[in-house]
Amino acid sequence: LLDPAGSVVLAPAPAPFSPRLREARFTVLDLETTGGSPSSARILEVGAVRVDRGRIDGSFSTLVNPGVPIPSFISSMTGIREEMVAGAPSFPSVAEEITRFIGESILVAHNLPFDLGFLNHELRRSCGFILANPSLCTVRLGRRLLPHLPDRRLDTLADHYGMRFRGRHRALGDAEVTARLLLKFIVLLEEKGVEDLHSVERYLGAGGRPPDPAGVSAGKRRRRQDPSPSSNGES
Repeated sequence: LLDPAGSVVLAPAPAPFSPRLREARFTVLDLETTGGSPSSARILEVGAVRVDRGRIDGSFSTLVNPGVPIPSFISSMTGIREEMVAGAPSFPSVAEEITRFIGESILVAHNLPFDLGFLNHELRRSCGFILANPSLCTVRLGRRLLPHLPDRRLDTLADHYGMRFRGRHRALGDAEVTARLLLKFIVLLEEKGVEDLHSVERYLGAGGRPPDPAGVSAGKRRRRQDPSPSSNGES
């Protein structure tokens, strides 16, 4: 652009797009794993639920052959046994299907650092990229929106809303309940004047105070080459 003096000046950058929560597409993710650390454990099951424009609109789930023994306490908690995953696909075999289901959506999980940390560790290890979608954690949302509850465990939140699990500690069953919690939380956020993704982050960062109405931003999903390892509660 030219200013009145004839000098070239840069145009201001447009504000990044931030979808309204009711119009956004989310993928609610849950993983079952063989342990608590992505550096030593592996993904055992993937469950994902798509939420599009305020409605649950599809799901994806698969067992994954972890290539390592399943500890007995994990089998006791999840019900997933060695014989169930013996013929299941390896993670590299399903990675493309998982990332295609997620697409450009906003990633959501209950204790997001755990699930996204595990997923990205496996993607980096087997595919050479990680996901950098915009994301939300329902544990963080629960702490701000329902501070009167004793904790923000998934069971506690489900009990609060009278929700039943199709399968507790199974990836799809937990993802389905988390998706329904997300829809409840969107209503509570809108009642506080929090209507888009950027406003959610500002609301959470402000200690639960409603944000100023100005300002919009959100990142888009991207795959990025990142060969260096990293790993990333209430669940």
